[in-house]
Amino acid sequence: VRHRLEEFVARRFGETDGGRYATRISEDFEVSTLNLDGTPAKLSEGQKMVRAYMFSFALRSVIGLDLPLIVDTPIGRLDEKNRMFVAETLTAVFEDSENMHQQAIFLMHDGEYTPYVMEHFKPLKPLEYFLEHIDQEYEFSTLREGIDPEWSL
Repeated sequence: VRHRLEEFVARRFGETDGGRYATRISEDFEVSTLNLDGTPAKLSEGQKMVRAYMFSFALRSVIGLDLPLIVDTPIGRLDEKNRMFVAETLTAVFEDSENMHQQAIFLMHDGEYTPYVMEHFKPLKPLEYFLEHIDQEYEFSTLREGIDPEWSL
């Protein structure tokens, strides 16, 4: 299992940045990313997140779990450049026929799901929903389809 996880992450993560990295997974399942010369790679925060997503996809694929990936604030801590890197990479992964049956649910706020990020996810035809605050007294909200019209003004 460990070897298959390592191969999956190495192939997928290597594809994200021009194949410049090798991946090793230890006996304790610690994931290391190395430069091709074997030295430890210095990854950006976006690259670290993509590697974590690839490991998650690898677990799902190798173990055979078809559970949805649910992530709260998946790119909130990243700068705009790394948000684009993560969005482009995830879009490419889900466009791959091998992963088309997999499901991901990303809970994003308006600072994350910017018009630029929306454009990168557009090829996947994401289902978009927002929580609409209905009742002040009882703090009641409901799930609505689309983008919050107040946010997009």
